[in-house]
Amino acid sequence: MTTTRATVSGEQIEAAIGGDRQAVGQITQAFLPRVFGLTLRLTRNRELAEDATQETFVRALRALPQLRDHARFKSWILTIAANTAREALR
Repeated sequence: MTTTRATVSGEQIEAAIGGDRQAVGQITQAFLPRVFGLTLRLTRNRELAEDATQETFVRALRALPQLRDHARFKSWILTIAANTAREALR
């Protein structure tokens, strides 16, 4: 079984910050399966997980300019996803 690893480059992050829709799409596509999988595991509810996933990307894209270390993007977005899923359960 092969596992695909979600990655994003510093250039993609900078482009997304600058409003490049293609870069935003690439980042979203790269992390959508991982973010959805996490929110689904935490909520155990497909509808809540879908909502939490969408909200995760909204929050992440708004906060992207504050991300100081681009190498930490993966853990950063997954933290946002976990927090968003927990909020959805309240």
